[in-house]
Amino acid sequence: QRLHQRALFRNPEGVRIMGDSFEIDMYSSCFFRRNPPRKDMYKELRASQNHNWAQRCIGKGANLAKQGDFAKAISCYDQALDLEPRNVEAYVHKGAARVHMKMYSEAIKEFNAALKLEPQREDVRQYLNGARDKLQEYDDTESGGTYSHQGSVRRADSLGAESDTSETPSARSSLKSRKKKKKKKKKKKK
Repeated sequence: QRLHQRALFRNPEGVRIMGDSFEIDMYSSCFFRRNPPRKDMYKELRASQNHNWAQRCIGKGANLAKQGDFAKAISCYDQALDLEPRNVEAYVHKGAARVHMKMYSEAIKEFNAALKLEPQREDVRQYLNGARDKLQEYDDTESGGTYSHQGSVRRADSLGAESDTSETPSARSSLKSRKKKKKKKKKKKK
């Protein structure tokens, strides 16, 4: 009786009005699903959520890195890698933060991990070569120049590097310029 007393129920357009307000298609059933959810759908949902959360962690880390707080940024990148272990961007950002902290050996490991996941990434190769150059420069300044370029390359390769930097054009030109500088210093001493 109560239902019959309602004006909306007596209105011939009432059903359509209610359907529109609840966004229900009038020509389909509310109770029957044509495509029931798969039992393994939760895995896709979890992977999607992990990816989104990892991207948030990377963004937060990037903001911290811009502010110069590289230790906290690395912590954010680690969280991203915990959520999504195959996230190349997290490895790249973490490697860049380690370069800024002058942790070149660790940076090389991070860049190599990224290259193992996506070997075609040229930007990561450039970062890797830059970290190797920084490691070599750091070794030279710390030891007074007693280490050779090849020694640093061997040391970088022992950290998991896949290719020899002496084969890249930038490393060859860098090696040549260092040899020229050494020759000039020897001539000045004589």
